[in-house]
Amino acid sequence: MMSYIPNILIAILSSFFQNMAYTGTLVYIANHSIKRIFTRRFVLCFIIYTLAIYFLQITNEHFMLFSLFIEFFFLTVIAFFNSERNITQSLFLSIIDFVVISLIQTVFLVPFSLCFSVDTNDITSVPLCFVMILTFIAVILLFSFTPILKYIEKAMHFSYAAAIFFLLAVIIILLYILITKSEFDMLIPASTALAIGIFLLVFFLYQSMTGYKKKQELDDYTTYIPVLNRLIEDIQKKQDIYNDQLLSISQALEEKDDNTLKEVLHEITEYNISQKISYQFLHLQNRLLAGLMYAKTTAAKEKKLRFDITISDYTCPCHCTDIELVDLVGILIDNAIDASHENDTIFITIDRMQDRFLFRIENPGPKADSAFLSKIFRPGYTTKEHSIGHGVGLSILRKTIQKYHGDVIVSNTAHHNINNKTYLCMEIHI
Repeated sequence: MMSYIPNILIAILSSFFQNMAYTGTLVYIANHSIKRIFTRRFVLCFIIYTLAIYFLQITNEHFMLFSLFIEFFFLTVIAFFNSERNITQSLFLSIIDFVVISLIQTVFLVPFSLCFSVDTNDITSVPLCFVMILTFIAVILLFSFTPILKYIEKAMHFSYAAAIFFLLAVIIILLYILITKSEFDMLIPASTALAIGIFLLVFFLYQSMTGYKKKQELDDYTTYIPVLNRLIEDIQKKQDIYNDQLLSISQALEEKDDNTLKEVLHEITEYNISQKISYQFLHLQNRLLAGLMYAKTTAAKEKKLRFDITISDYTCPCHCTDIELVDLVGILIDNAIDASHENDTIFITIDRMQDRFLFRIENPGPKADSAFLSKIFRPGYTTKEHSIGHGVGLSILRKTIQKYHGDVIVSNTAHHNINNKTYLCMEIHI
């Protein structure tokens, strides 16, 4: 009985330092701190991981790929539950952690193997225990005195495609093993690993789509929030100009000169007419939509177009996301601007229809007859001179509207109080 005690102690030491090197380092690089290592959650994860690795070490000869896959799985789970990283980042951290620790371990394992007989699956081996202790010490020194953590963090700026390709490679290998190997003892681990791989692949595909939507949302906020800031600056400048105008009128009144007062009032009136822009969309509850409206109003002004905006409801209720709503409105406004000419007026109405958002835009355009309606939503259709890169906006718009069971109405209207032109009216309910 006493002869087993040294082997047990060596096994405990070897397992502790080996597994702590992998899991402790992983949690450290995931959090940039060692605080999470001293939590109950990490201790529980460490114990489960140690038992799993022990089982894999004694069965590693039977199916090495399965063992490696399961190890990556446990490391990923540990990183995920002991940090704020998402599952994809946790997977990549586990890969980086495994590669770094394995390289350091190999540096010590090679010279020890030349001097001693080292079995990497025998946790009671004294040389292997020394290798694990030295690896653990080397890891601490590496992360304490080198900028490796900074380089690892830079490597975290990856795409979801990398994780998907990694899992596809594993799944292909597992399928090959299942097809070419007929041994029953390999069927169960290969099937289990394959099931886990397919589950993770589906999960990453789903997360990649949601991640793309979040990135698009962030991009839109990054685009339109600065626009709102510029709008605030613009209004502040106009307030200064307005104060100067009041001062000029006050001085003209003090001089009691009617001609001077008339000249000042004429200059102020001409300037205000030239700068007249409606800012009522500032009260829209959808801040992205308000930013978009300001950006498009500025773009229209540069092309000497005028927006006549009517807002009957500022709540902007809709069934789609803010990003989708901004995209739809942006498509309609861009088309209207492109179809209009200098000094034209574009009419915009924002309202609600029960629990849906209503947006109507009217610009001088063609007659909305059956021939026009049959082709306007076709992919590739455009009235622009250069068709490359155009003709997809309205097709996307209709698909999005149909996705949320909304409506698109195309008709003709007239504004005889302004001109005798025929207006193309496009109205969406979503």
